[in-house]
Amino acid sequence: MSEPKLMKSGFPSHLGIKTVKNIAEKLRKQGILACAPTGREVKWWLNTTRMSDIGRIVDRRKRRLGIGGF
Repeated sequence: MSEPKLMKSGFPSHLGIKTVKNIAEKLRKQGILACAPTGREVKWWLNTTRMSDIGRIVDRRKRRLGIGGF
């Protein structure tokens, strides 16, 4: 499978394509992300059946980072 155009150019080099792919794959295995092949690329999106779990994760991270009015 070829790399999407985003991954080839314009992607922040300090993040590293392999790092992002590994994180995305771990989130897919946890059921947070879903993916499907679309021609030569792969489409990724949040798993809408797990939105309440995703919301809890985001809220915990926001509290830990001191973001928002908690």
